[in-house]
Amino acid sequence: MAAVFKESEGNPFFVTEFVRLLAAEGHLGRTEPPTAWRVSIPQTIREVIGQRLARLSADCNGVLTIAAVIGREFDLEVLERASDLGGERLLDTLEEAVAARVLTELPASPGRYSFAHTLIRENLYEELGATRRLRLHRRIGELLESTYGAKVGAHLAELAYHFFASAQAGEAGKALDYARRAGDRAMALLAYEEGARLYELGLKAADLEEPTDERLRCDLLLALGEAWRRAGDSDKAKKTFRQGTALARKLGAAEQLARAALGFAWWQDTEVVDEHEVGLLEEALAALSEGDSVLRARVLGRLAVALYYGGSRERRASLSLQAVEMARRVGDTATLAYALNCRRLALWGPESVEERLASATEILALAEQARDAELALESRCWRVGALLELGDIPAADREIAAHAEKAAELREPLYLWFSARWKAMRALLDGRLEESERLAQEASVVGERLGPLAAHGYFGQLAYLRWAQGRLEEVVPLVREAAEHRPELPAYRCGLVSFYSELGWEPDARREFEGLAVHDFADLAKDAMWFSSVIGLAEACAFLRDARRAARLYELLSPYAERNVVIGLGTFCLGSAARYLGLLAATMGRWSQAEAHFDLALALNAKMGCRPWLAYTEHDYAAMLLDRDAPGDRRKALALRDRALETGQKLGMRRLTEKALALKVKAHGLAPGLATSIDAVADSVRQERPGETSR
Repeated sequence: MAAVFKESEGNPFFVTEFVRLLAAEGHLGRTEPPTAWRVSIPQTIREVIGQRLARLSADCNGVLTIAAVIGREFDLEVLERASDLGGERLLDTLEEAVAARVLTELPASPGRYSFAHTLIRENLYEELGATRRLRLHRRIGELLESTYGAKVGAHLAELAYHFFASAQAGEAGKALDYARRAGDRAMALLAYEEGARLYELGLKAADLEEPTDERLRCDLLLALGEAWRRAGDSDKAKKTFRQGTALARKLGAAEQLARAALGFAWWQDTEVVDEHEVGLLEEALAALSEGDSVLRARVLGRLAVALYYGGSRERRASLSLQAVEMARRVGDTATLAYALNCRRLALWGPESVEERLASATEILALAEQARDAELALESRCWRVGALLELGDIPAADREIAAHAEKAAELREPLYLWFSARWKAMRALLDGRLEESERLAQEASVVGERLGPLAAHGYFGQLAYLRWAQGRLEEVVPLVREAAEHRPELPAYRCGLVSFYSELGWEPDARREFEGLAVHDFADLAKDAMWFSSVIGLAEACAFLRDARRAARLYELLSPYAERNVVIGLGTFCLGSAARYLGLLAATMGRWSQAEAHFDLALALNAKMGCRPWLAYTEHDYAAMLLDRDAPGDRRKALALRDRALETGQKLGMRRLTEKALALKVKAHGLAPGLATSIDAVADSVRQERPGETSR
């Protein structure tokens, strides 16, 4: 009977009627209706509807026909004005329909009714002739206009529907006007998909106008693109902005061309320069007058962002500075916030995190002053990323909570996705690995419509989750494929070489590392991927014991010793940068420097509650102490190793557990080949006595 409930929306009237039909045919005892019945369920229900309607009075059927044209729900006042019945006679017919379970009276809205099932309305509506239907739509539209007068705002969508349905009678202009206004109202109410639906209705109405107002049509396309953008549908948004671009170009409309370019370029969902996007922005810039303007400042700023993965940093700096200075001269707060945000994006690198935090705070204040909720949320994203880098987890958590509250209000998928993936990041940082995986999957669903942007975020979180779980071999093929597909981006190869090193695959790690070290790491651009690239290389360098390259990497990383390694705006965190400096210093045999870095990493990771990377730091520190083998080193190393082992076992970090147990073998001077499994290693040292841990 599941199919019956689906078709009937669970309405008891239809279920009862269908059960009666099955009983009459002798099928009541079957678990599922026979195939013929399953195929004919909708038609059978329509027949039941027809029979039920046939038993109603002529007056009742006439009133219901008009109501069907009004919609699934309707007001008594509008129905009374549209029908030939009124007063008590109309109420009597409605009571007849309610008694027959064809209509229901909405208890929370006196004087408002709804059809009991959408198929009832469809049945009545489809029986109307085309001319009669058209005339009724026009009449109802006019009645709605006169009924609601100045309070027409909440009924704009209804008016657009009725006048579009009567457009062949010359009402396309009204349909267009109401659809545009209804779309604007839906957007103001944050109903983005409803706004898109209404703008599309407006475009259909515009196509029926003679002659077509192409400039208005262009504005509608841009509004539709913006609706799809805010709804999180990048494919539909870009497709619509392309159409708007073509029409604006045809019209020679510089302002519309600039708006189309800005809308198209808003999505930066790839790590490569989009030449079409850059060309479109440059075309828009050339079309605009050279004087100061809001649009020119915005196009300059967005062009700087579009060139992030290509072109020179100097050009990006120049373009973004021009945008900020022009925005200040124009005196538009919203545009100044936009331009500052573009500059922050265009120059994003590992440099001064304090400056980035201050910039994000300024942008937030300006955005709130301009009542730009979207930009305010984006600035909060920057603040979260900066606070995480500073290792201020309590402040980052407060910012994440504030962002989540505002994102829930704005309801844009992009910012809901940010909130969702931060939950996964925080779970991983705390060592709640199973929960982190579940939350990462939930975030990927939230961001499903965002395209490559969300896919990249999920892949990154999954990769480092697998690292913590000791299951890196599962994601290595995907990382290798990404590195081969995007050879111009060293970050993927740096990630790959670090994964090879963690897995102990020395030939693969050495091959990749040598390829990356050809120009002494000069190919690493100081962009958003720089930090992850350098720490990946540091891990590989330590694994390969390459002291010469360790010196260069140490030089690159040392200015960031007190920073937390954060990828993106908090997609995931890899703990204190001091840990990686400790690995490099140990590789060079600079024991006192390594010790100082590991001590700092222990303190910072513990302060942040970063349990997985704290455990890795304890393991790496222990390994360094065993290599140095100075007085007291063995005792300290074994204590660190035991803490790493305890955490690894408690959190389910398989690979770390294996490495910690291997250190136990090394500490006891046992042959490396003795341990063929975790259990074998554990058994070999299970009887360790306290006196044996000192030196």
